Amino acid sequence: MLINDLDVSGVTVRYVDEGPASSPSPPLLLLHGYLGSSLDWYDVLPLLASHRRVIAIDHRGHGDGAKFGLASAYTFDALLDDLVGFVDAVALDQFHLAGHSMGGVIAMRYALVAPERLASLVLVDTAAAPAGRLPREILDGLIATGRTAGMDAVAELILSSLAGVSDVRRERGRRKFGAVDVEAMAALADELESYPDLLPQLADLTVPTTVICGANDDLLTACRRLADVIPGAELEVVPGAGHSPFEDEPEHWVRIVESHLDRADTRLAR
Repeated sequence: MLINDLDVSGVTVRYVDEGPASSPSPPLLLLHGYLGSSLDWYDVLPLLASHRRVIAIDHRGHGDGAKFGLASAYTFDALLDDLVGFVDAVALDQFHLAGHSMGGVIAMRYALVAPERLASLVLVDTAAAPAGRLPREILDGLIATGRTAGMDAVAELILSSLAGVSDVRRERGRRKFGAVDVEAMAALADELESYPDLLPQLADLTVPTTVICGANDDLLTACRRLADVIPGAELEVVPGAGHSPFEDEPEHWVRIVESHLDRADTRLAR
């Protein structure tokens, strides 16, 4: 596994790069969600990268991505610009794109502006419009704690509320929550509550798409709706999984994604 930093128009993008770069199959690019990082994908990266290149980036304000300390630096427009610049900088002429939660919103926006670059699209527990389920009272308290006591304190508060989490996931959570810029936490929460509805535009999308939803995710209804609107989209619901099925049921999730990628690659080869 290679971990690299790339300057994209003055913004540092940290990314993990795994798998054979010489594979004839288009690479897969993974976008994590709100308060996540490339660490979110570590259970599935080795499986996905067995015969294709897989890249996972850290969004600005997350993981080891660029930190600005300014709310104005953290918008969905900025995340999309970073993605566009990164794809060009690493010369991904055609690739598969998978986005989770907030990363799914950015993936949908990319698919709408550059569909010709995509071999396929995987949308994981995400929504095309604000779903109104952010626990703002809790989030606002955590943001206040982050500004006064630091994000390591926020990480401990979040982890203390989680039951039944393995030691490995707990340590990853400590690292990823502690690495978030508190101003990104605040500004992107606002974005998640106010971004424009993408559904009308998605009805014209022609990119092969699979929508994956955890059966126990509160976003299930909004997630399912994507498969109803995107032409030809496949819907997969992962039993026993919550908002992050690639962590809750990694082997099941990988089987779904690999089946999707095989179908999309076969279509490209025709």
